[in-house]
Formats: sequence, C-alpha cells, structure tokens
Amino acid sequence: MPGRPKGNSGERTKTEIMDVAAGLFAKHDYADVNLRLIAREAGLSTSAIYNHFDSKDDLFSQIMLRIMSNTRQALTAAVNKPGSWSDRLGYVLDEAVKAYRDQNAGQILTSTSQIKMARESEKFGALLDARNEIGLVFQDIVRQAVESGELPPDVNVRLAGDMLMAFSFNAIGAVTLHWDPEKHIDEILSVFKLFVK
Repeated sequence: MPGRPKGNSGERTKTEIMDVAAGLFAKHDYADVNLRLIAREAGLSTSAIYNHFDSKDDLFSQIMLRIMSNTRQALTAAVNKPGSWSDRLGYVLDEAVKAYRDQNAGQILTSTSQIKMARESEKFGALLDARNEIGLVFQDIVRQAVESGELPPDVNVRLAGDMLMAFSFNAIGAVTLHWDPEKHIDEILSVFKLFVK
C-alpha cells in the first residue's frame, strides 16, 4: 500500500506532492485532476495527501502561492536595482523570463488561477492577495515614470501598475504557449521589450 516514502520528511513529501500536482494541473483540465490521480502519480495514498492539504483547491492554492511568492521575491529584487523606470522594467522582465524558464507549466497554471480568482474569489482570495503583492512591483515602476514626467501626474498608479503587470505577464505568457519557450524565450523577451521602450 502506498504511503509516505521512507526516509522523507513531511516537508519533502509535501513538496513532492505539489510538484506532481502542478504537472498534472498543467497537463489536464482542472476538473479532470483529482486527489486519487495525484496520489497515484506521486506513489502515495490519498490519505497521505490529506495529511498536507485539505482539498484539491487547497493544494492548487498552495502551489500557486509558492510560485507567486518566488516570483514576487525575484521581481522585488529586480525592481530595487538602480536605473530609470524603463531600466527597472527591463530588469523585472528579465526576472519574469527566468521564472518562465524555471516553471515550464507556469503560464497554464497562472491562467487557471486567474480564472479561479475571478469565478471563486472567496475561495481563492489568498491568490488575489498574492497577485496584488506582485502588482506593487509594477506600481513602483509606474510611480517612477510619473515622477520623471514620462507619464501624466494624474495617472491612477494602481490601475496603471496592474495594466503593466497584465500586459507584461499575459503577453509573454500567451506567446510562450504557442512558441516553444525552450527555443524562443530570449527572442520573445527581446520582441516584447521593443513595445515598452
């Protein structure tokens, strides 16, 4: 009978479950992935998954919160580098591309999470909060553009930051779904940067 792999700590097992589930959520429709499938693919019992997660939604949320936390940390470090607002946007975009390289399934999972946030905001509110934290990075860039006189002084910084974040991530992410990111990610970023200079 499958259970927790011998020699693994609870945290390592939790990470393995999240990694397996992320791959399944990226490969299959959300509704088609259940905890039994995840358990089978991870070589565990379903009850072992319940030791770490309350439900499939909880598991998905924790996967996305991990991705979003890593993204926010990387983007925050990038935006804190010195330079003009457009330089800082370039640093942030470079980090976003690294995230796409590191998380092959990231765009599909991100698209799924956006739908979940929109349709079930009470259940997936933590994801919306994490998204808004990432948005602060882009608001900081917009604020600097306003202060430098390159954007009007009355621009809604929060809205413009949200728009810049969506424009950046959704554009790059959508193209990586149709152009092999293994071969084209640097070119995708270079072309995108042409539009934001």
